[in-house]
Amino acid sequence: MYIQLGGGRIDKEREALPVCNPVNGEVIDTVPGLTPADIATAVEAAAEGQREWAAKPQTERNRILRRFADL
Repeated sequence: MYIQLGGGRIDKEREALPVCNPVNGEVIDTVPGLTPADIATAVEAAAEGQREWAAKPQTERNRILRRFADL
């Protein structure tokens, strides 16, 4: 598994952290660990995404959410 972060891709080249099934604790995959800089990038990207989302008219946000619900 990899992480998509701020337009870039973080592969398993870093320390692998387990992803566990919460029902039985079985390890189902691994993800690369993140650095403090990676986390700062993620927070910045989320803040930018929120600003873009908030700038859309309510009717467009409704349309997007309805399309998502139909998937």
